[in-house]
Amino acid sequence: MKNFLLLIIGLLNTFSVFSQVSLGFANNQDSPVPIDAYYGYSYSQTIYLASSIGTSGDIDSICYRAIPGTNISSSSNWLVLIGHTPLSEFGGAWINANTLDTVFQGTVSLTNDTVFVPFDEAFSYNGNENILVAVVEQQAGYNGFSDKFYCTSTVNPQSRYTADDWTPIDPYTVNGGSQLNVFSDITFFGITQSCALPSNLVVDSITHNTVAFSWNGNNSDFEVDLGVDGIPLGQGNIFSTVLDSISIDTLLSATSYRIYVREICGVGDTSAWFGPLLFTTDCGSYTPDYLEEFIDFPPLCWEGKKGLISDSTTFESQNSYWDDDGFGNVGNSGAIKINLYSNVREWFISPTIDLGDGSTSYQLSFDVALTDYGGTNSASFASDDSVFVIISTDNGLTWSDDNKLHEWYEGISLANSAEQIIIDLSDYTGLVKIAFYAFSPIANNDIDFFVDNFLINTKPPCTQPTSLSASNITDTEATLSWIGPDTVYFLEYGLVGFTQDTNNIIDINNDTLNLSDLLPNTDYEFYVSSYCTEDGDTSTWSGPYSFTTLCQTLTAPTSTQTFEIVAPDCWQEAKGLISDSTQLTFSNSLWTDYNY
Repeated sequence: MKNFLLLIIGLLNTFSVFSQVSLGFANNQDSPVPIDAYYGYSYSQTIYLASSIGTSGDIDSICYRAIPGTNISSSSNWLVLIGHTPLSEFGGAWINANTLDTVFQGTVSLTNDTVFVPFDEAFSYNGNENILVAVVEQQAGYNGFSDKFYCTSTVNPQSRYTADDWTPIDPYTVNGGSQLNVFSDITFFGITQSCALPSNLVVDSITHNTVAFSWNGNNSDFEVDLGVDGIPLGQGNIFSTVLDSISIDTLLSATSYRIYVREICGVGDTSAWFGPLLFTTDCGSYTPDYLEEFIDFPPLCWEGKKGLISDSTTFESQNSYWDDDGFGNVGNSGAIKINLYSNVREWFISPTIDLGDGSTSYQLSFDVALTDYGGTNSASFASDDSVFVIISTDNGLTWSDDNKLHEWYEGISLANSAEQIIIDLSDYTGLVKIAFYAFSPIANNDIDFFVDNFLINTKPPCTQPTSLSASNITDTEATLSWIGPDTVYFLEYGLVGFTQDTNNIIDINNDTLNLSDLLPNTDYEFYVSSYCTEDGDTSTWSGPYSFTTLCQTLTAPTSTQTFEIVAPDCWQEAKGLISDSTQLTFSNSLWTDYNY
């Protein structure tokens, strides 16, 4: 057997013309099929489509191509089975091995990065159904994690595999396993296509709306089927060409596509389709109005990174702790969040935004909130905490702390419900990116920072007020303030959730308002609008901004507290040892209710 194997491999390396059909692009180097050499034992099944094989006949051998440097010295005892199947993809279960023919059992070797498997008896392929090839690796022992074979990515799951370090796998009783959107690159020997497949289909260049790709052909007429990933073969856009390359400039940005190519050998004589080759177009740039509501995560063309900010920031990695969650920890999605606790230096960066030549002024707005970790309560920044909004004026090539648009740190309050931030971008033009940068190096307070409704749009003629806040809060009073472009504003306030109407608007001639006669321990919110005196225009409302009045100071004697509920209004739970200078941590304590 060994001498015969070396002879066959020598013939394969010597002759350029041989009865064979080769399938695969070698664009996936990280899949555990046909074997998983990293485990003691493995089993795989792979489906090869009749539409790609394009012929029938007796298959007498196969070969697989290994990634250069692969070692299978402890993974070389193979059992190979083959058979017909009507399935084009796996649907959650193994194909019954009793329906397959055993065509090889023994030791294989790796020569010139190729494993050649001669069949004990040829398999007669009917050319109509798909082919299933199953490989059982039966040698006790394992090789390395990077010892793999070339595979090709597919739209649907065309492979299934399982592995075990200790127990040999019986293909006739196997359960479990995982499905993979790949097939092992393979050559079937003994069959010949009347119109041969093209080969070496590769993408040469990609932009946000163009792709150029080429292949090796045997004739001078070809058809290309290009469609969005997931569109079945035959339902994409068909292009004809007499060249072995093509360029297309009508694509959508940030979109995944698949390509098939076939040869036209004559009237009514075509090869099978060669493919799919998968690719994704670049993001390109967005022109305002641009809105990101963070419904999906990660959002299209946004990216997370890690690294300390400086005047010439260098990123450490492409990973980030920014994640999706419900805004203010209400729900599970629809906003982005960063947990500020320890060792945080996280970036979340927008796609490219084209702000034009300056003839149109734009503004950035978004909602933010700050809560305790995992909760909905108010929180505050510690001395080591900060969050910046940064703009890169060269489309993300460089990032500098000199280009901060907004910042939060210790002493700056932020509500636990939506607070809208509006930033004037009139001074910026051209291609920019905008990032949220979070920093918290020390493990102390544990807080969550949220962002939602990121919008870049045309700056209105009358600018909204920004930086709404409430201070000097007592049980019955509060000072409301904001920053705005004019000296006349309209303000409306009420209990949280109140409905705005035109009968409750207060005219103000400055950017603060002192409220009195408020109810103690009550949640309020307010909105502010600018009145632009030059043109008589009114801005849209900013807000709401929420605040809570303090508890009322009681004067003895007070009414009896019967503790019908744990922690009645204005009672607090805390932890801490008593001393002459007791320091309390206000959190849940072991005090609880009891049926006395």
